[in-house]
Amino acid sequence: MILTDGDDNIRIDGEEVQRVNEFVFLGSMLPFTSKDVNRRIALASAAFGRLQRTVWSRRDISLKLKVRLYKSLILPIAIYAGETWTLRAEDTRRLEVFEMRCLRAIMGIRRIQRVTNEHIRRELNVNETITEIIRRKRLKWFGHTMRRPPESYIRRAYWGDFTARRPRGRPPKRWKDQIPEDLGLPLHRCEEMALNRGDWWEGAVRGRRRARGRYDLRP
Repeated sequence: MILTDGDDNIRIDGEEVQRVNEFVFLGSMLPFTSKDVNRRIALASAAFGRLQRTVWSRRDISLKLKVRLYKSLILPIAIYAGETWTLRAEDTRRLEVFEMRCLRAIMGIRRIQRVTNEHIRRELNVNETITEIIRRKRLKWFGHTMRRPPESYIRRAYWGDFTARRPRGRPPKRWKDQIPEDLGLPLHRCEEMALNRGDWWEGAVRGRRRARGRYDLRP
């Protein structure tokens, strides 16, 4: 199986290799599109639903334990490989809708009940949103990438340009374009900071502040 948009046939040992536009590899859809976000949300929603009667609806299980189970069983399914995603605004919205749907179910709150998301997060002590977790993972991965040897495949992929000719208008967002947005700093400054692990932790924590506080990049 080969990922290509071309028409050339490729054979290995006389057998033609199947040409596809996308496929799932190690749990992730390649190349990344919003379909992968939808797929992860669907998988996580199915896992959450299977525990509805045995966990989320039971009154003899504390909210604290339910949140711990959500974070350890459901959230990893939803954000698997999220550090490699290039998210659009609509992707972010869908992820946050999924998250709040889960948290409301954990608290036993229906849609028609007028309870704010902030109140739910405060009651459950869930201060970091799902998209903030993804940003934190992305910053950690960016730092890891920058500290790899220049000849490593990950560094070569980072510096390489594998895009076709870009269409007119606003160019599509690249993965690396998200880093300056996360930190509020120019990309070249982020790349310099990431070379020093200590500076990267401290600088990213100091520079990456949004509504719910600071990020700690320490493992």
